[in-house]
Amino acid sequence: MTFAHLFFMGSGYLIRLLLGRYFAPAVYGSFGIIISLLNILSTLSVSGVYKSMAKFIASAPKTTKKILKFSLKLEFLIALIFTFLFFFLAEPVARIIFKDASLVLPLKIISLILPFYIFRSVFLGLLLGLKEYFELSLINIFSAVVKVVLAIGVVLLGYRLIGILFVYLITAIASLLLGIWFVLKKEFRGQDSDFNKGTFLNWSLLLTALAFVTPFFRDLSLYLLKYLEVVPDKIGFYNAAMTLGSLPAVLSVGLAGAILPAVSATYTQKKFDYVKDQINDVLRYSFLFLLPMVIVLSLSAEKIMALVFSEIYREASLAFGILIFGFFFFALYNILNSVLIAIGKGKEILIYSAFLILVYLLLSAGLIPRYDINGAALASLIIFFLSFLIFLIIVSQNVGRIWLKPWLFKIPFFSLLTGLIFYFLLDLLRPQNLFLLLFLYFLAGVVYFLFLLFFKEITRRDFKLIVNIFFHDRFRIRK
Repeated sequence: MTFAHLFFMGSGYLIRLLLGRYFAPAVYGSFGIIISLLNILSTLSVSGVYKSMAKFIASAPKTTKKILKFSLKLEFLIALIFTFLFFFLAEPVARIIFKDASLVLPLKIISLILPFYIFRSVFLGLLLGLKEYFELSLINIFSAVVKVVLAIGVVLLGYRLIGILFVYLITAIASLLLGIWFVLKKEFRGQDSDFNKGTFLNWSLLLTALAFVTPFFRDLSLYLLKYLEVVPDKIGFYNAAMTLGSLPAVLSVGLAGAILPAVSATYTQKKFDYVKDQINDVLRYSFLFLLPMVIVLSLSAEKIMALVFSEIYREASLAFGILIFGFFFFALYNILNSVLIAIGKGKEILIYSAFLILVYLLLSAGLIPRYDINGAALASLIIFFLSFLIFLIIVSQNVGRIWLKPWLFKIPFFSLLTGLIFYFLLDLLRPQNLFLLLFLYFLAGVVYFLFLLFFKEITRRDFKLIVNIFFHDRFRIRK
């Protein structure tokens, strides 16, 4: 799932990078706001039922057919409400909240995309509950290919924001059809058991509220920049910094998705030691792969922003260097969020998240007027780190202490050491093109891997896990 999400989100990066060069900064800022709002609305309308399906089906597979039928009826009602409501609210949202009448038509197109996202989530939720990670991955890869091909065609034909939104619409329809096809091929064995619809609805409502928090957390600073009427070009710079800076969160999506049904199943069976091992493994691999990447990208912030986008985006370098550390903690927070959902701590998540959003608003209100996009980035870093820390404490209280492990000290040390070597080479060679910079990233990765290998931080078990990922269609962390 991680590789598939990497492919899927990589396609999104490719489109964003292409549009960053094709659109003027002000238009690119509007694109960032529209796509962010589409993501939030789709998450708000689908994640509750999607995650409830994964949780309930994973815990009791015999209820699968009944849950599918009920979820289709429920999501039809949700789709109807969301589509009509947001279509008629598009104009006041554009004029009052974003203070930009040019966003009215794009917001109305979003309301047409939402129903297909909503129905697709039902079939994806069923596949996730059944732990069919391979088929879920195929849907993500298929969506990525369709989206990239259509986006390149739209750009070549000279269309702008409206054309790109129709690309998202066509991709949603295509991936929905593929999801339906995969589900129709399934043969649900065993007795068709009933399930508690009231409990399912309660969980769906709770998870819907929780689902709103994650993308709202991620993108709140972008909305505040628009609301506080920061110069439109700077919003475009910040959107570029977020696009690259959110890479750690993108790479962790697969782990966050896979850990939910895995922990839900083992926690229901009261295998608490195994639950702790699962969480420890996922956090360790997150640190292992993400932290060195975050350090070297932050050290080369000015180079990467100029080479990937253009020289004009150098102004976003500091914001990017701050944001990428923030999104590293956001990735860890997102994983722990899935763990808490799996063990039934949804209400606690909601309470703490409401508190954290309030703190985020206060931080942003104080930092953005003074430091504009750099202040928004700093507010994000502080709140994402605080969120990770709070959720880590809550998880530890429920499953046992998980942070006092040797890897928690060794991996950051090797990552920092690799960063120092990378910075020396960066200063020595001063790359003037993207290929040389990518070569330095690759070289840093080799050095980091040799450190891990020499000091035995990676073992035969880690290599066996990689083999297991590629040659089995089930995600399993073995002893």
